[in-house]
Amino acid sequence: MWTLDEHVQCAKDTSAWFNRVNFYIEQMHDCKFEPKRQKSDKFKPLTEEADQLYRRALFYKKNGRSSFDVFPSSFKCILEDCMFKEHEHDERCTVGVYYGPSANCGNLPSGLDPPEPLDAMPSVTEGDIAKIDKLNAGFVDFMTRCIDYVQQSGLTARPQFDKMVKYRDHVAACAAGA
Repeated sequence: MWTLDEHVQCAKDTSAWFNRVNFYIEQMHDCKFEPKRQKSDKFKPLTEEADQLYRRALFYKKNGRSSFDVFPSSFKCILEDCMFKEHEHDERCTVGVYYGPSANCGNLPSGLDPPEPLDAMPSVTEGDIAKIDKLNAGFVDFMTRCIDYVQQSGLTARPQFDKMVKYRDHVAACAAGA
C-alpha cells in the first residue's frame, strides 16, 4: 500500500516521465531534424540514423504521442483506482491527485537530475544514444514500479492493467532495438 503522499508523487512522476520523453523529442527536432517548410510544425530528419532513433526510441514505433495514450492515461486511471481503494476516507483523496494541476509538472521525475540536452550536431552521436537509452531505462523502471504496485493492490483484473504491461513491454523492446 502506498501512502497518499506517495500517490501524489507518482502522479507528478507520471507527468514528468511523459514530459521528459517530449523533451527529447523536442531536442531531436532542434538538433537532428529540420522543418519540412518554413514555420511548419512538421519535421524531417537530417540523417537516417536520427530518423530511426526518433521513431524507435522516442515514439516507440507509433506515428504520434498523446496524453490519451496508454501511458499516461491507463496508468493514471488504474493508479487512481488503487488510491481510492486504499484512501477513500482521506479528504485529500480526490481526482485532483492524478488529474489536477499539481500533477502536471516539468520533466524531472523524483530522484533524478534534469535531462541532459542532446549534442548540437546534426548527426546522432554515441552520447545522444546513451542519453536516450538512459531515458528509456528509467521510464521502463518507473512503469514497472507502477505495475508491481497495481499487482500488490489486487486490481489486475482491470483492462487497463493488461494495457500497462503490454505498453511497458513494447517500450522496453523498442528501446532495446527490437
